[in-house]
Amino acid sequence: MQLKLDEFVNGLPIQPLPPERDEFLWFKSPTPIDGRYREIRIRKPKGGFRTLFAPSNELKITQQKILEFLKSLQLPITVDIYGLKSGSYVNHANWHAKARWIFQFDVADAFPSVSRERLESALFKAVLQTCKGALTKAELARLEHPNVNPDDILKGNLTPELEHDLKRYLEYGVPIDQALRILARRYGYDGGSIPNPPRSNKQIWQLIRGAENEEDLHTIARKLTEKILRFCIYKGALPQGAPTSPMLFYIYLAEHLIIRRMSQVLGSERMQSCKAEISCYVDGFVVSSLKPLAADEKEKLLTVLREAGFEVNPRKTRERDVRHGAVRITGLHVDGSGKVRLSKRDVRRWRATIHCAAISGDPKLRQRVEGFIASARAIYDDNLPQQLAKPYALLQARQPM
Repeated sequence: MQLKLDEFVNGLPIQPLPPERDEFLWFKSPTPIDGRYREIRIRKPKGGFRTLFAPSNELKITQQKILEFLKSLQLPITVDIYGLKSGSYVNHANWHAKARWIFQFDVADAFPSVSRERLESALFKAVLQTCKGALTKAELARLEHPNVNPDDILKGNLTPELEHDLKRYLEYGVPIDQALRILARRYGYDGGSIPNPPRSNKQIWQLIRGAENEEDLHTIARKLTEKILRFCIYKGALPQGAPTSPMLFYIYLAEHLIIRRMSQVLGSERMQSCKAEISCYVDGFVVSSLKPLAADEKEKLLTVLREAGFEVNPRKTRERDVRHGAVRITGLHVDGSGKVRLSKRDVRRWRATIHCAAISGDPKLRQRVEGFIASARAIYDDNLPQQLAKPYALLQARQPM
């Protein structure tokens, strides 16, 4: 191996970089202790409290480096899980913009429901798949068939199994020299063409590329998984407030094929005839269609979540016809017109905020307004409502950037 496994875990065989530049810092850092979280209670608008666990600055920096690695994992069926890679809350609402009936349901206590034991197998599977994906086909064949020498294949020294494969190529009219090169390439001959590893967490990818056999690859994936869990699990579950928790929650959903299983409940014919769409954003699921869902279909959809170890929040489970009023999805209004918009209440509130920023000249308030305008332009395709465009033009006239 290019780097020995014990050196990989306990420290690098090179001079460490400064903390702000060391992409590998999170893996060789000591395991954090429970005291590195601060408990915060926030009152909910409809009563009760939400408990957040804020990591210390040092731990938060480490988790952000882990998050970079998690975003590079290869996951199945991720297109309908918004927020996983690049999908935004606007994309999520637009996905259902033309629907007539919308069925919404949320996971109760989503992050605390994902325990270490539940997450471990899903995370290991994703890490191992990504490790294998980082290798070329020739390198992967070398791990899976360590006793096959590609030079022997090129010389014509074949095992009975390889002779069988060669015979099949010859039966299809492939020239023998070309067939030998194909077999050699399959079992480890790469011709010197090896792609560069991903830029982020370079030393992790270098170690993966240096694995000598499949057992080494499994060991690397297992140790990576254990280290991630040690830094990102608090009190036996995902802490609400850590930057890595949403991504790890998505990984759990993706590896359990939640969206695919929900699609199978409705069936392909039903999905096509009713133009049904299924998606999720964080812990909120949305099923939209041109016709209402039957009672047994809704129950089967909820059963998919329960079988994955979740409980459904009954207070946030509802189905509505958009003809009777716009439906709120990830903070935006959907009314079946094909477009999403801000609610009238939100428009009035931000209109007042923009006016305050224009009059007061507060730089922090101006920064908030600029952030809101950027998101509003994504919603309205740069055609802001007049209630927002006029006060924003006044703000720009009084306080040019």
